Amino acid sequence: SAVFHKALLSCSCVCLMKATGIGTGASGNTADLSAVLRAMECTPYEFMKVSESFVKGLQLGSGSSSTANSHHYKIGRVAAFPVALRRHLRGMEENILDSLLWSNPSSKRMDEGNSPRIICIKQVIRDVMSKKGEWPPEVLRPNLQDEAEDEKDYLASTSATTGAPTKRSSSAKAHHHPEYAFLTYILRKILAMVSHRISTLCQYLSIPSQYPVSRQIWIAFRYLLRHNIELLYDRHIDQLLLCTIYGVSKIMKLLPELSFSKIIEVYTTLNKERLGNKA
Repeated sequence: SAVFHKALLSCSCVCLMKATGIGTGASGNTADLSAVLRAMECTPYEFMKVSESFVKGLQLGSGSSSTANSHHYKIGRVAAFPVALRRHLRGMEENILDSLLWSNPSSKRMDEGNSPRIICIKQVIRDVMSKKGEWPPEVLRPNLQDEAEDEKDYLASTSATTGAPTKRSSSAKAHHHPEYAFLTYILRKILAMVSHRISTLCQYLSIPSQYPVSRQIWIAFRYLLRHNIELLYDRHIDQLLLCTIYGVSKIMKLLPELSFSKIIEVYTTLNKERLGNKA
């Protein structure tokens, strides 16, 4: 389809720019990626659908197109793909998950009635939420004891507010939205990325071991995605993460007290290269 070929061309263009040094040549540069996506009239969500299979398909010894996940576009095997370019594409994917995915799509296709339907994360989430029993996706559903207790409190407060009992459907048969599988894949990648950042930040913040802070931050962030994912719209995912860390530390009354300026200082130190690329 036209959408697939635009996304495939975007992946190729990003790799070509890295290989030839066009633009800044810096790994994971958001400005370069945004420019490519605008030029190709491709949304970040559509780019993500192709990039994973693009990398897998270009690895030496990779199988046929059947090796790709069912919710990705499939690309056959060709010659070896340089490790540096694979890393560069992974960096681009991380930038998309961080912020580009949550921004409003800017494309000429929005003004062309005969163009392919624009697919963005906000639209997909809205559609999934509109189907009974599909939200939250399985990957976000409570799987820890603390989460289960929080969910009971949430449902009780919702029921008290609306005056009607609220129930969560757990039936897998309800999951029929065409984008459900890929949305789950995106959320799983976000959770893995955030989990790593929580662990790293807590380590460098020197939080005393007697405080189960990282676990509570993880639970709070998953709760945010489950019930208030719209807070990510038009924001960077780390904005919500840093606020979550600060909020949890205040509620748990950490000693010595953890200030927001200290969290920002540690975060900036850990991400000097990444933040510098975006400057």
